[in-house]
Amino acid sequence: MPVEALMDDDLDELAWLNLDDVSQTLDVSEIEHLYQTLELEEARIEVEISDCVEHRNSVDTRLAQLSALHKSVEATSLLVKPMQRVIDATAGNAGAISGHVRELDQERVKLEHALNTVKETVELKSRLSELLTAMETRDVDRASLLVHEYKATSSDTLDSPFIAFASDSSPPRDIIAAATKELVERVTFMFNTAVESSNTREIGRCFRLFPQLGETQRGLDLYSEFLCAAITDKTRLAQVHTTYALRITRLFEAIASVVDNNFALVEQYYGRGYVLRIIQRLQMEGARRACLVLDFFEEERQVKRRLAQIQQVDVAKPRPLVKAKAEKDDGISDGDFKDIASILAEVVLIG
Repeated sequence: MPVEALMDDDLDELAWLNLDDVSQTLDVSEIEHLYQTLELEEARIEVEISDCVEHRNSVDTRLAQLSALHKSVEATSLLVKPMQRVIDATAGNAGAISGHVRELDQERVKLEHALNTVKETVELKSRLSELLTAMETRDVDRASLLVHEYKATSSDTLDSPFIAFASDSSPPRDIIAAATKELVERVTFMFNTAVESSNTREIGRCFRLFPQLGETQRGLDLYSEFLCAAITDKTRLAQVHTTYALRITRLFEAIASVVDNNFALVEQYYGRGYVLRIIQRLQMEGARRACLVLDFFEEERQVKRRLAQIQQVDVAKPRPLVKAKAEKDDGISDGDFKDIASILAEVVLIG
């Protein structure tokens, strides 16, 4: 029987074969079966031995390579162990260095903050000195600019222990507060004086200073009053020998012209949106002036009296010609009708 014919069952039988059981077997057929099985196993082993003998050189070569590789691994291991110790020591040093670097970085941040505080303190001291000089020489523009620059100083600098070096007398906050109050009063006085003398250049100069002093609303209110007065003067000149409807038209044209001419100025020095406050004041002034024009119109044209006359006329009731002539002196004349027609025409134009 060829070796390939050996089945799995025969192999299992060989695996569990016990020599003591074989020696006690008396059945001839069973003995023959065991004998055949042993022969097959012997043939299989011989085949495997033959294969091993044939591939002995290859196996020896691989064993030699494995042995050489083992020696190389051992040599490498001997080299790696010192390197591992160096790496471990380097890692420990790196951790310590990293901690020191973090500490140095924190110290650097603190040092930069302290240097920046000292720098701002020195600059603040210089600004305070210049401010006091500008106040003494009444240089309002320079003093206002220095007050504006003071607002950029950080609160850390103002609260730092170095702030005492910025001023020998009073705290910087008190100096700036007093200077700001005095400058606001000066600029307000200069603005009002410029308005009285119609000095538009000085008016514009003072108007630009209020935002630097933190008095934006005051500047807008004063400038609004100036513009309202300018509109009043302009419309007063335009009211000579004109109808009331034309007076109102000229009034709102003057308001639109003022807004258009001053829009860019307000946006430049006060910021976007602040011109709305001036527009609201001009609208209120326009409404007030328009009401005055209508009051003058009512008084000059005697509108109430004309309305009373119209109500007294009973146009639906016919009168005898003689009686109508008799009542002509007490009623409405042709001139009255012309006046009423003129009033109605102007009311239509105003509306």
